Amino acid sequence: MQNDFDIDQLKNAWQKQETGPKYQDSEILEILNKKSRNYVKFIFWVSVAEFALFLILNISAWLRHENGDAYFTQLSQLGIQINESVKATFHNIYFVFKMISLFIILFYVWVFFRKYKKIDVESNLKSFILQIISFKKSVNRFILVNILFLLCFLLLITLFPVIYIQQQHIQISDNKYAAFIIGIIISCIVCVLLILLYYKLIYGILMKKLSRNLQQLKNIENEQ
Repeated sequence: MQNDFDIDQLKNAWQKQETGPKYQDSEILEILNKKSRNYVKFIFWVSVAEFALFLILNISAWLRHENGDAYFTQLSQLGIQINESVKATFHNIYFVFKMISLFIILFYVWVFFRKYKKIDVESNLKSFILQIISFKKSVNRFILVNILFLLCFLLLITLFPVIYIQQQHIQISDNKYAAFIIGIIISCIVCVLLILLYYKLIYGILMKKLSRNLQQLKNIENEQ
């Protein structure tokens, strides 16, 4: 029986098969531009949601008349006399910090929105890349400012009792004072780790995708 198999015919048939659609560089560039702009938009709306959440929490705390009893209990355990002057001073400082925190978020909401509106997918590739880089820097500054602000607040609640300990001439045992300092340090570390985790989960995912798109855009620019 004659064998009809012919390898040359098989090669020719394989080469004649239609391949899937091929995208031009301009089409790939358009897709990357739109995806990048969408990621920027998502980051903007996340910042809006963050501002709204903090505003709601502050209003809720004000309506419930939260007065920091837990913190004052810790101060009293150090021997500090909690009078109306101490409470008023702490509440005023805490109120200022909360307002500054809201202002920081609101300011960066405005920055993100302004930079988002400036991003033009129809602009030349180099200009578009510079716009994305500028936006990424703003997000990184936003995260850094929030972490520094948190550290400043933790420093405040650390120094606050120290000032009154000196004013009221309170003698504290070394063990109790060491426990207080260690507790503050642990609290600082935990708070910083939590806020880093928060930004890693909320902003990190979008920033990672944006960075990937940015690298692809740079690769296309280098090839042109």
